[in-house]
Amino acid sequence: MDVAKNRNQYFPDLELDAPLAVLEIELKNSVSLGALAKTTGLTHSQILGWNPALTSHLRLIPAGYRVKVPLDSKTEPLVQVVQSRGQEQSQFVRHRVKRGETVLNIARRYGASVERILQINGLRKTHLLQVGMTLLIPKL
Repeated sequence: MDVAKNRNQYFPDLELDAPLAVLEIELKNSVSLGALAKTTGLTHSQILGWNPALTSHLRLIPAGYRVKVPLDSKTEPLVQVVQSRGQEQSQFVRHRVKRGETVLNIARRYGASVERILQINGLRKTHLLQVGMTLLIPKL
């Protein structure tokens, strides 16, 4: 906080970019990536670029997720998404959630962190886990 408040003292020649105009939309219901793309007028890659916690393998974006979309559709995403299906699949294990399982149980089973599992699957909170949901779990 001290550095941010006194940035001129720490970084006297630093020039800040103008803030990006981004709209956050909290999803009331689960929605597919395709439906979200159609609704926002963005491509799949643009949505993934603006929402790096989402992956192209995610079938449904869960209710409660806060999707970020640019106010100006010409604005480039912060992250450029590179489609490398083979590499991504080899780095993750798929796990279908069963009744009674928690993110903590699943994380312990695979030796992954709860935070990483939530991030990869676009979940903000552990309580958004649903029976039947397929999670991507990072391989060690």
